[in-house]
Amino acid sequence: MAVDFTLSRSQRDLKRRAREFAREVLRPVVERAESLPDPQEAFRATRPAYEAAYAAGLTTLFLPRELGGGGLSQVDFLIAVEELCAVDPGFATTLLVNGLALKPLLWAAPEELRDRWIRRATGDPTGRFLAGWAVSERGGTANFDHPDRRAGIQLVATHDRARGEYVLHGEKHWPCNAGGWDLRGADLSVCIVRTDRTAGGTSALRACLEILVG
Repeated sequence: MAVDFTLSRSQRDLKRRAREFAREVLRPVVERAESLPDPQEAFRATRPAYEAAYAAGLTTLFLPRELGGGGLSQVDFLIAVEELCAVDPGFATTLLVNGLALKPLLWAAPEELRDRWIRRATGDPTGRFLAGWAVSERGGTANFDHPDRRAGIQLVATHDRARGEYVLHGEKHWPCNAGGWDLRGADLSVCIVRTDRTAGGTSALRACLEILVG
């Protein structure tokens, strides 16, 4: 059966709006950010564009409407992101990773936890809510499992029964968005961890939430 790649009327409208945003709002912000020598300062300088994107619904349009999102599809989200990439792939990656970190909550978290954090993501009055993603480790590995346990995910999460939470042991490298706007941490970050050093990825790998407190 043939696949029809023709955009619907609503998709064409989304594409047009995202293109206008990229050219009129994002481009001037990025030009200023690129003039800054410090990478974190440059990232922070893109925050006004992120806040504007949040207000326009671009950062949460892939989340369910009943939880405050736009209720659109992943394809719709990528149509918008493609227009942002034409001006600045780095800014588009910030939006993509925000979605990448929120999706595990949407798909697999208990309902109470899912609703609480998705609603925070869609209902932040400052428009600055940011979710981080931490997978890669020393040597560049981002694979979720490997026959040689030394080459797979090494960040280990052990359950502290007294505190009722997991404690992480190890390192992650090149996390995206995880530092947040001020390097004190994103609102929440999703880390891929190993809960059993002797078991394979099917039973031992988990998505673990790190939540900024305060």
